[in-house]
Amino acid sequence: MPLTPKVERALQLTKDVAAYLHANLISNALDLWNLEHETNNFELFVCRDHDRITGHLSVFRSLEADYTSLSSTTADGAGALLNLVPTQCVLIVEPGLYESIKRIIPSHVVYPNDRMVVAKGHEILVNSDLAVRLSVRDASKYLRFGASVNSPQVRLEWAQERLQRDIVLGLFSDGSLASVASLVARLPSMAVIMGVETLQEFRRMGYATVVSSAATKEALKYSESCALFVRSDNSAAIHIYEKLGYRKIGEEFWIDVGTGLIP
Repeated sequence: MPLTPKVERALQLTKDVAAYLHANLISNALDLWNLEHETNNFELFVCRDHDRITGHLSVFRSLEADYTSLSSTTADGAGALLNLVPTQCVLIVEPGLYESIKRIIPSHVVYPNDRMVVAKGHEILVNSDLAVRLSVRDASKYLRFGASVNSPQVRLEWAQERLQRDIVLGLFSDGSLASVASLVARLPSMAVIMGVETLQEFRRMGYATVVSSAATKEALKYSESCALFVRSDNSAAIHIYEKLGYRKIGEEFWIDVGTGLIP
């Protein structure tokens, strides 16, 4: 009689958990980083079959939503891990896994994302020195920027803490913050850029290219490669990233489960 897969929370980066996550670094770089650096906001659960890790589920709790990533090599493992998916969240899965679980996920909307990577030495920087790293002194402007792009309202102290902890690159216009990009993970093998945003009135003026270039330059100081994720139908953003040297290496499904968010 087959055994029910065993699901357990990983509280630290043990040797077997590290080996499992490193085997698919493009998917798991954020989980590796968060497990060690975001202990208050992050949970990681692994599924074991005869002591071999066959899948995992991670939950990063942010102000706007719970961001959940699910991966499994077996249907039984995926089913066991799905029990831990928050009732409202953004769920990230491999396209192949989605077909086996879509009937179990509550009412949802699916957006394909491209996974793009540039290796050190292959980056093409464009005016990267025009952007600056935001500091605690920029917290008020960072808050106003977030409100302009419909980010959730947060306290000034949260913004100050974020700018101390993370590397956020910004481009100003006449003293106002016009565009940002955030470096959210810095592993030796791979860094991850997220949160590339430009105010509506500054779009199609090269601002996103500058902040993405600056974030890439910063990322490759720490890591051998840099990854980012972009909606597959966002041809303008994909063109920017390709211009900087990024190449598509895979896809993922970004699934909105009751949050109303879009990538």
